[in-house]
Amino acid sequence: MSRFLLRFVPVVLLLAGIIATAGEEKASKMEDDERYSLYKRKCRSCHTLVKPEKYDDQRWEEIVDRYRWRARLKDDEAKEILSFLQDYN
Repeated sequence: MSRFLLRFVPVVLLLAGIIATAGEEKASKMEDDERYSLYKRKCRSCHTLVKPEKYDDQRWEEIVDRYRWRARLKDDEAKEILSFLQDYN
C-alpha cells in the first residue's frame, strides 16, 4: 500500500500543478486583453465580475443585450465586451 502511495501522490501533485499553471496562464492572458479593462470598468460597477467560462456564446449574447442599457454601453463597447466574453468562455 505504501509503495502505491509513494507513486500515486507525486503524480497527483504534478497533475494539480499543471492544471493550476494552465488556469493562471489563461487568467493572465485574459487580464492582458484590452477588452478586459472595458469589461471590468463597465460591468463591475453593478456587480462582481462573472468568469467568461460560466456561460456559452449564446447566453453571453443574451446577457450583454439585456444589460447593456444599465451599463450605458455604446454599440461598439457592447460588441467588444461580448467578443471578449465569448473568446474566453
